[in-house]
Amino acid sequence: MLSLRPHFVYLGAALLFFSSVDGTLADPKVWREQGPGPTLFEANTAVPPNSPATGAVNAIAPSLADPDLLYVGTVNGGVWKTTNATADSPTWIPLTDKHVPALSINSLAISPVHSDTLFAGTGSTSSLAFEGSPGFGVLRSTNGGKSWTVLASSTFTGRRITSIVPTGLSGGNVVLAASLFDRVGTSDHGGVYRSTDKGQFFVRVSGNGTSGLPDAGVASLVTDPKNARRFYAGVPSRFGENANAGIYRSDDGGVTWAAVNTGLTGHTNSFRILLSVHHSRSANVVYAAIISNSTFTVTGVFRSTDQGGSWTAMGVPTPDIFPGAQGDIHGTILAHPADPNVVFIAGDRQNGPFPNVNGCRNFNANIFRGDAGQLPGDPWQSVVCNGANGTAPHADSRAMAFDATGNLLHADDGGLDQLLDPDNEAGMRRWVAVNGNLRTIELHSVAYDPLSNIVFGGAQDNGAAVQTASGEVTWTQLLGGDGGNVAVDSDQTAHPGTTIRYTSSQFFGNFNRTMWNAANNRIGGPSPVQLRITSGSGTGLTLFQFDGNIQFFQPFVLNAIDPRRMLIGTANIYESVDRGDTLANLGFTGFFIGDTLGSSPLAHGGRLDGAPHPDVF
Repeated sequence: MLSLRPHFVYLGAALLFFSSVDGTLADPKVWREQGPGPTLFEANTAVPPNSPATGAVNAIAPSLADPDLLYVGTVNGGVWKTTNATADSPTWIPLTDKHVPALSINSLAISPVHSDTLFAGTGSTSSLAFEGSPGFGVLRSTNGGKSWTVLASSTFTGRRITSIVPTGLSGGNVVLAASLFDRVGTSDHGGVYRSTDKGQFFVRVSGNGTSGLPDAGVASLVTDPKNARRFYAGVPSRFGENANAGIYRSDDGGVTWAAVNTGLTGHTNSFRILLSVHHSRSANVVYAAIISNSTFTVTGVFRSTDQGGSWTAMGVPTPDIFPGAQGDIHGTILAHPADPNVVFIAGDRQNGPFPNVNGCRNFNANIFRGDAGQLPGDPWQSVVCNGANGTAPHADSRAMAFDATGNLLHADDGGLDQLLDPDNEAGMRRWVAVNGNLRTIELHSVAYDPLSNIVFGGAQDNGAAVQTASGEVTWTQLLGGDGGNVAVDSDQTAHPGTTIRYTSSQFFGNFNRTMWNAANNRIGGPSPVQLRITSGSGTGLTLFQFDGNIQFFQPFVLNAIDPRRMLIGTANIYESVDRGDTLANLGFTGFFIGDTLGSSPLAHGGRLDGAPHPDVF
């Protein structure tokens, strides 16, 4: 039968190699991790040395006593722990690999009663169209992450848990959770859930007729560190579905709630409402950020000094912190733990042309520090690029937290960084990497170069990257942005001693060929693939000029018999016999080839009873 031999399996957030060079299976009991983690010279990160980045981190749980003890929850790589977070390159260990049904972590928190007890809310918020698990329950560990129990799966399967809030009530038995999104396949709108048995079972509080909460999702659920019975919930309107949108407060441990919206604006047209409570016990300050339904940008930041009884507008940072309009999943707000006047807010990315007004030279993170003491003047100051001695973390902010020493931790689509001396612009305020060997990159395409025994791939928001050496988990970025699909031509008859690797960015941008030798040294290129249509519809034009159906991660495949030949699938199928420089348009299929998100369901060339058949596809 005609066949192509698979060479790789992608598992979680790490690439695992399982085949020998000739395609025969190696010992199936032996798996050797190939990374990546970290990726060096990441273009959207301006943190020395070598701008290390990894995959998306969505939740941070720092120890309140030990700045070196830190847990993170990653978008599609599980929960990780480090005990030397302040080291130049922290050592991370995965806690959930092989122990839980999936590795999509949305929220994470340490119990205020038992420091070894952790809770994780599951469900993917991947920037790659939420690829990953839609949620399978609450994870609980009572031994610092050594083992885990899956709880409340009947309630939360198919639901992304945006907030998980263990409390000190009833000796730690009361746990609250929140979900913004509808349960997959149902009309259940999410909201606040409450457990009285340490997370074993949860009861939905929202929309129950007595709680005061509407039948709607909750974007942010936070506790008041000054009062263990007080909580705040941000209930957005989400495209006008909820006429009772706004901020709600509970003073009885999450059982009943009341709206506290006096002075707020924009909440009736909100997709998310983000909340944070000042940590000290000498003030009652709450901060809120409203993210618009229509623009997915922040329309207002507000401050309350009376538990939400009234709100004062702080305006919004300028320039816009959401120029990418990605406030649907990115963005976070954090009150200062010591200064009740200060709040930090982060968006998606910087905007060009570069260098821009913030002094950034690439699509770095967009983070501001607000000081209510500066009102009625402009309270906002950028804390990246010019505001942080030329340093900046990766774009697409997801979470912030302060460590035990008062430094600011920032999680994003490039991993985890730390802002040292966050309140002192004239001092040593700068961003440093905390990624260490954290390996959480979301690879959607990989290829293996058998000449050099090197793996390379395309990753969500971490570009196209290549191993620095055979078996090494540290990789180097070749192209920035979102890395496209990859392939390798290893034909040693046509070009002995060298291989040809194909890489690109999103929407087939920078689609190119590079030539490499057995020592993994690039010896030629990059040479842009020309993609000129020479027969069929579109003759005389390039693929970009003719075809409006180029996908975000564009599918293509090399011929298994003659790798000079290539198939490209949009909603048309194209064939090339000269490495993609010229294309024959074989016709319109009426459907996208693949799912636009990285899959390449194309096969070109095969063998029948050992005989080559390069023309089959």
